[in-house]
Parts: sequence; C-alpha cells; structure tokens
Amino acid sequence: MRAEPNPEINDDQLAGFYENGATLTQLAAITGQYVAKIRKRLVDAGCVIRPKGGDIWSPERLERRATVRQFREDGKTFKEIAYILGISKQAVQQMVKRDLERCAKSSNGGGNEA
Repeated sequence: MRAEPNPEINDDQLAGFYENGATLTQLAAITGQYVAKIRKRLVDAGCVIRPKGGDIWSPERLERRATVRQFREDGKTFKEIAYILGISKQAVQQMVKRDLERCAKSSNGGGNEA
C-alpha cells in the first residue's frame, strides 16, 4: 500500500529529512510535488543540494567498495555479495566494473606516452 502524499510538510521539516539522507525523489513522493519544486524549496531553506548519485568518496561508500573487493578476492559471487550486503547484484557488478576501469586508467598512466 502506497502512502498518500503529504503536501503539508513545511520547509524546515523537508530540510531536516534531506539533511538526514532522504533523496529529492523520496521527498517528491512524500509531498506529491515535482523534484524541481522540492529542490527549490530546499535551496530557499538554505540546504546545499547533494550531487546526483551521492558522494562517491563518502566513508560509507569507500568502505562498501573495499568490502566488495575483499569478498571478490575471497571468491564470492556477485549474487552472494549482493545478498550479504543487502544490495542488488547489478550494484555489485557496477562497483567491480568501476574499480577495474580505475585500475586500468592508473596503470596506463593516463595513456599520454609516445
């Protein structure tokens, strides 16, 4: 059962939810307003809008990436890792793919050698 939108959430409450980790999309669903309207309300309330996709260098994400890396080294499958971490198999695959791409770029030294 989907919750009914609550347009009566004031800007201070909205800012509080956002600062505690709610996304623009989640807030839009809660209030029944468009994401653009939520963004404007948050900016007007003094919030700094997070980059789309979150902070890829946050301690939590770095720790999760290290955990995935360790599980892969231990021979766990994508499906097993996803189950353990409570995320999708595709999310695990994307993390591994990004790590491989970063390793390839750093080992090539930028690829500007003659």
